[in-house]
Amino acid sequence: MDGEPAEVVYEIAKGFVYSSAVRCRACRRKERARRDEAKRVHLEGIARKNQARMAREREIIMTSSYVWFHWALLSAVFAS
Repeated sequence: MDGEPAEVVYEIAKGFVYSSAVRCRACRRKERARRDEAKRVHLEGIARKNQARMAREREIIMTSSYVWFHWALLSAVFAS
């Protein structure tokens, strides 16, 4: 934060007055882009995983409904 008064750095931004940047501006932008891309890929993976889980759950529900329907049908046939 070169050129800014110490008051702005310390009281408003809550930063240390004598701090200096670890990375240059270009490197910070590059790191931010890398981090954003990694987060995007991560969230896409989670969404894909949730879709697969929901598909499996729907399949289980459909299979169990099918089994219960046929069980009830067969029970009715053999009961009479």
